[in-house]
Amino acid sequence: MVEQDLVKELETFEGNLKWIDEHYDALKNKYPDQWVAVFNKKVVGNNKNLKKVIRKLKEGFPQNYDHIATEYISTKKIELILGALWK
Repeated sequence: MVEQDLVKELETFEGNLKWIDEHYDALKNKYPDQWVAVFNKKVVGNNKNLKKVIRKLKEGFPQNYDHIATEYISTKKIELILGALWK
C-alpha cells in the first residue's frame, strides 16, 4: 500500500509539472518573473521572492507541501548548456 501511495504522489507531482509546462505562456503573462507553485493543477502561490512562496505553502499546505510543484516563470529565454566532463 505504501508503494502505491508513493507512485500516486509522484504521478500527481509530475502532472503538476506537466501542467506548468503546458500553461507556461499564460503563466508568463499573469506571473512574469515570479515563482509559481501549483498543486492539483491550480496555482496556489506566487511571488518574486521564493522564501515568501515557501512560507505561504508551508502554512497553507502543511500536509501536502512536499507534493507542490514550484517553478520560476521567466519572461526571458533561458538557454541551458549541458556538457560532460571528459578525462
